[in-house]
Amino acid sequence: MRRIILGLTVLFLFGSSSAFSNPYVLTLINEVQSSPDSLEAIELHWTPEPLDFENMDIGGWFITTSAGTAYINPSVILPESGYVVINPENTIGEFSLNDSFETIKIYSPDEGFPIDSISVFFPPEGQSAALCDEFVVNPDDPGFLYQVIYFYWDSSPTMGYENDDQHSCGTIEGRVLDGDSQPISEALITALFRNYGWIAPDSVVTDSDGQFEFDKLTPGPYRLTAQIDTLSDTLWVDLFSNETTETEFTFPQLGIRDRQSSLALPKRVFLFPNYPNPFNSSTQIRYFLPEGSSVRLTIYNILGQKVATLIDGFQKAGYKSLSWKPKGLLSGVYFCRVQAQGEEATKRMILLR
Repeated sequence: MRRIILGLTVLFLFGSSSAFSNPYVLTLINEVQSSPDSLEAIELHWTPEPLDFENMDIGGWFITTSAGTAYINPSVILPESGYVVINPENTIGEFSLNDSFETIKIYSPDEGFPIDSISVFFPPEGQSAALCDEFVVNPDDPGFLYQVIYFYWDSSPTMGYENDDQHSCGTIEGRVLDGDSQPISEALITALFRNYGWIAPDSVVTDSDGQFEFDKLTPGPYRLTAQIDTLSDTLWVDLFSNETTETEFTFPQLGIRDRQSSLALPKRVFLFPNYPNPFNSSTQIRYFLPEGSSVRLTIYNILGQKVATLIDGFQKAGYKSLSWKPKGLLSGVYFCRVQAQGEEATKRMILLR
């Protein structure tokens, strides 16, 4: 599973058992530096190391960037446990990186698709974009681990060596309150870097104190959106290096009385964004029916082909929730559609394997 739209901070989320019995991702690009031009380089390293991996001659592999294609010279070795730095000295062709933003793809002559690819915003001159790869316990299922991958700005590049922790990351944290200054739990908070670059997790849910947090983010402007049922609010925050930016959403139209009355309920069929999104093994789908009716909930691929029917029958009015665990489907964009009472609503979902 791989995140397909990356911001300056890149983070991928993967599910895997503690014994790695499920698929997990081998990341190849470990650190990238674009400026000054004399230090342009891409560091490669397998992580986590495959059980049957040995030193590999990657001569003939090629790298594509906005500048063109560069072919790696013969006898360049990617070690079983270590690093190899790719630069103009051990490649033939167009090896050049844009100083602000670049999409990098690495190919093997035997494969028709990239072995690894990233799109990343670069830090100021002399710094690098470096990989952090870790496995964390799934709090909902301690028997499983999540593989969390992101790129951070490293102020002290370590090309050819293990990445360090001297990087420029930050944290955005905040609260969601109602008109009575009381916390709102289970509000969906979505974050976008520079309005278009997804981070991951791209959304979180507020806790019982109305609090939320996005950590390990690269400095820059972020657009945050809070959604509570059909209500939403958006604000911009600027995040600086090694700092925590605090923010707060307030929904004055919501109070204790409002949330306990029917006035706050949607008047039409409403489909909420699935969570998490992107997702790997499963995602939660929520929708609201203003009155009881026949309901059809279906999933389509990007070609418009139906791949699953999750609900097909009568349901009573109210909020509905179900978990979708796709099987046998490839990574990509899918669409969830709910049809009821002569109305329909659609949301986009991203499945990453």
